[in-house]
Amino acid sequence: MTDQKKNEQQPGTIDAQYEEITGSREIVEARPENFRPPVARDRQTQMAIWRESLDMALDQRAIIQEAMKSFLVLGKHYGPMPGAKPDGKDGNGNPIYSRMVLFKPGADAICAFFRLVPEFKIEREFLPGGHLNAIATCPLRNGNGDIVANGMGSCSTMEKKYRWRAAEMPCPNCGQPLRKSQFGPEFYCNAKAGGCGAKIHEDDPKVANFHAGKVENPDLADIYNTVIKMAAKRAQVDATLRGTNCADVFTQDLEDLSSRLDDNAAEQPARPNGHAAKADPAPQKRAQAN
Repeated sequence: MTDQKKNEQQPGTIDAQYEEITGSREIVEARPENFRPPVARDRQTQMAIWRESLDMALDQRAIIQEAMKSFLVLGKHYGPMPGAKPDGKDGNGNPIYSRMVLFKPGADAICAFFRLVPEFKIEREFLPGGHLNAIATCPLRNGNGDIVANGMGSCSTMEKKYRWRAAEMPCPNCGQPLRKSQFGPEFYCNAKAGGCGAKIHEDDPKVANFHAGKVENPDLADIYNTVIKMAAKRAQVDATLRGTNCADVFTQDLEDLSSRLDDNAAEQPARPNGHAAKADPAPQKRAQAN
């Protein structure tokens, strides 16, 4: 390898905003580009530096709280954790929460306010069965081009909401999926979609005993882009929390958690008797633990 190529391949260098890497895993350089070894200082100088850092941290936190009152919108840029109980109410009767969840639009707004530019490096790992695991790193650069924080995030088609799909009720005559009629208590087999056109009452034993379940998603490639963008989003929120010192005000982006808390029931369609399958509480406990 020539000296020119060696100089071009410095650790941590990001050649593009989105760099896609296929094949085997690659070790991500954890040390920022502008890392410098600590310099020995006398006690008085070090105390002055710490006081300056303390003042900066307090000012930054005050700015974040002021931003929440001025341009950050509750429910759009941030919101309470799913299932959290309010700590009280303000003078207008609105609920007060001690800690909020930072959403992707909120991370964009905070980065724009502090003039921080996110960059992304995406590592793609293909797993057996056509599954994809995406790992994203997101350095935040200031106006001078220096990295002020690094964030990491991952997403995979092995996650429940991407891996599974609700099983469809087959027609007992031709095997095509049945559809619920909007005009009566019956199911029909759509002739225009290749079905036989049969109409079956929902109390018919042929469909009344059908128990909906879950099947593997046969179209994993359709959500590759979604998984990559989700990993990048999680990395950006992580970097924003680190770079702006607002981790004590916000927590990681969990905007998709609320839909996952009871998605086991939502993914399973209603049974012929009109009742949805009972949700498994285990996914809720796992989601809350994460």
